[in-house]
Order: sequence, then structure tokens, then C-alpha cells
Amino acid sequence: MLFTKGLVRPEPSVSADMTHAITLPRYVALCGNPLSGKSTVQEILRRDYGVAPVDDGHAIRSIAVEHMGLTWDQVRTQTGKRETVSLAGKDWVVRDLLGQIGNRLEDLLGPHAMPFLTERQVAGRPGHFSFGSVRRDQGRYYQERGGVVIEITNPNAGPSPYEFDRYDRSVVDLTIENDGRCLRTLEKAVFAALQDLHARRADWLTRVTKQAA
Repeated sequence: MLFTKGLVRPEPSVSADMTHAITLPRYVALCGNPLSGKSTVQEILRRDYGVAPVDDGHAIRSIAVEHMGLTWDQVRTQTGKRETVSLAGKDWVVRDLLGQIGNRLEDLLGPHAMPFLTERQVAGRPGHFSFGSVRRDQGRYYQERGGVVIEITNPNAGPSPYEFDRYDRSVVDLTIENDGRCLRTLEKAVFAALQDLHARRADWLTRVTKQAA
């Protein structure tokens, strides 16, 4: 796996005069059921660890807004996605419409169309990036490029009725449990996951070094 190094701010309970050098991948791909807390984790990664959030559904949303007349609130917010819109004489729930647009793009470009289009947004930009809507086995695309796939679970967020919202758990590297109640607890869980990731990387480097000796 290919990683770049970043200086990570310590978890809030750690003394402020301490820092932890944690090896971060360039790509952090998040998967989970709707309302599991993926966007919140993206914000924690941005605020505390300098991992820039990327809208991996931008291609789909822009088609709906620029060519079908929907609003950005409808295509970005959970409330908006539950709305029903009428297009060319047919009624659509916005979430279903967005999913079907994504399906058509995948029919054209292949199953990894969305991560392919999303990666183009960060091409040539330095730093670390998170992607908050990784579906099906799209995590493999990021893993093949040195990324990590993190699952967000939440007891209050059940599976989506839409097939296109589901994800392949076999590609998950780490899981963060979000109790859906306490932001502080979630922040600690994110920190623990990054520590785990760093430890795995260190172990991998140790084994590779021994094998090469």
C-alpha cells in the first residue's frame, strides 16, 4: 500500500502539548448506511487531521441540478433527497433519481465510474482526501491506489431500501462505531481508527524490512 505522511492533531483527551505523527493514506474512502454519520466523520477528518472532504457524488448531483432543474438542497441534504419531483411526466423520489443517474453512468463507464470521476477532482492536488459515499465494491478502486476503506456503523441507521446505496463489507479495512448520540465519542473512535491504521502500517513496514534483510 502507498501512504504519505501527515502530522495528526492528538485526540482531544491527550495533553495539548503532545502530537502524534500518524501515517495517513492519500485516500480515505467512507462507506455506511444513509444517516450513519459519514459526513460527520468527514468533517472530523477535515477539522482535526487535515483530510479534505471530496463530494464523490458531484457528477450525479450536477446532472440533476444543471440539466433537470433540481436544487442543490434537494440533491445534497437528507430532507431534500426524500422529496418527490416530477420530470417529463414521471414522479421521482430524489434519492432514487440520483441513484438511477449513477447506475446509468456505471452502465456507460463501468462499476467504478464514480470513483474514477471523483479522482479527477483531486488530480494533481497534494494532500489527503476523504470520500463520503462509497458504494458497492468501489472501495477497491481506492485501495488499488493506496487508500483505506472505513465503514461507519450506527444503530439508528438501517440499510437503505435502494440497492445502489449498499456497499460490499468484504472491502472494509476498518470500522468506526458511531452511537449517534455523542460527538465526543465519535471523535475518539476516529482517533482510535487512525491509530489502528498507523499501527498496521508500521507492522507492514517491519515485516517487509525483515523479509528484505
